[in-house]
Amino acid sequence: MTELAPEVRARAVDALRAHGDPLAADLLASCTVYLTQDEAGDVSLELVAPFVSQAGPLDLTQPMAATLAAALREGLPAGVWVERLVARPAAEPRHTSTGTGGAQQAALPASGLNQAVGELAPRTWSGMRFRSESELRLARALDRAGVLFFPDALARLGPPRARQNREADFLVCWQGMWGILEVDGEPFHGQDREGADAERDQLFRQHGLVVMEHVDAAQCFATPDRVVEDFLAILQQRRSS
Repeated sequence: MTELAPEVRARAVDALRAHGDPLAADLLASCTVYLTQDEAGDVSLELVAPFVSQAGPLDLTQPMAATLAAALREGLPAGVWVERLVARPAAEPRHTSTGTGGAQQAALPASGLNQAVGELAPRTWSGMRFRSESELRLARALDRAGVLFFPDALARLGPPRARQNREADFLVCWQGMWGILEVDGEPFHGQDREGADAERDQLFRQHGLVVMEHVDAAQCFATPDRVVEDFLAILQQRRSS
């Protein structure tokens, strides 16, 4: 495995910006790109990024993945053909975030928690766990906005005879109004979760949570403060109505 020359990635990033796609440019700029060759001689590009949750081939039916793939291929030298494009998560760093007063926050244990249940490699920040870099960036943006929020917390809900456990990405309270903010999808690995998400949303609505916004993970990763600003405006509008 050889790291791709930085100028190749830089050309692809510049091309995306020139084409008016700053979101894709920001995502690609956050990646480390490697060139790999298997036993058969097939060449692959491997993108390593903090917002990738699972290793595997890029799903080129997803617009963001297709855009990044096209930009990278255009940035390669003439005559170089890449057979596959794959992605994998960045290695998890040791988290030594500091909280109030500079006290060091230790990583939380993987069991016995009501947050990001089942996540094998969570991101941690300020004593909380997150399933992706996009969620972590969104949490920091909510923190900067001074918002009360509960990230990735398991809830018990539903009618008395059909109680279920469900998790909201962010349960948010702003000026007395409650709402749920969901981070949808991954830039590389699209999954058809519309049915499951709709069922979960309906369960929360049965308990009076009517503000439920779904935002693409790529947007949360690149512009988390804007996502928070827009969501708080929705809560404010609901409060005023």
